[in-house]
Amino acid sequence: MTSRKDFIDALNDITLAFPDNQSARRILTGEFELSDYHGLLLSLFHTTYEGPSISALAASHLPDGYETARQALLRNAAQASAHWEWILDDLARTGFEGPDPRSTFPGTEAQAYVAYNYYVAIKAPVARLGVLSVIDAIATNFGANYSSRLFQCLSLRPEQTTFFYRRPDSSGPHEHLMDVLDTVPMTERDWQWTVNAARTAGTLYKAIYDAR
Repeated sequence: MTSRKDFIDALNDITLAFPDNQSARRILTGEFELSDYHGLLLSLFHTTYEGPSISALAASHLPDGYETARQALLRNAAQASAHWEWILDDLARTGFEGPDPRSTFPGTEAQAYVAYNYYVAIKAPVARLGVLSVIDAIATNFGANYSSRLFQCLSLRPEQTTFFYRRPDSSGPHEHLMDVLDTVPMTERDWQWTVNAARTAGTLYKAIYDAR
């Protein structure tokens, strides 16, 4: 029987496994180059640009009785509405001369991640909270560390890594998402979807960091 504990176990497993990706390893060994940084930002731009719309879509598909989940998703959509601008700022401040990412297609890995999140928003909207929990756990545990290492290996200033530097935000949704899930009438099927969405989204998100 799938339950809250299974979701917490999945969240912990995903968070612990995430650092074993190509970008993280290259950052830690000092092999990460500016072109790698730009490539990663370009992929993350699309996940960040679409994120608010995905949360709003999920909120609109929740059934009656899930009001706290609906409000949490709408808050997430509002809070994350400008995060994509941080990526544009980081690209501009590090000399990126390519096209505006709003006019380009995301890479295969980013497309898979974004498409899966739209699927979850429609098929099992409460599971969007599980996906957000994964991303926030990763950002909280590793964002600051990535930023400091990026400063070192690319000789960057904090204002050139604002996306990673600002992501672990103490006012962000990771502080209350578990509480939100505890307030809605989660069925066993809801927990199955939430666990599956967390594991799948975690795998797809990690693949973005593995892509070159």
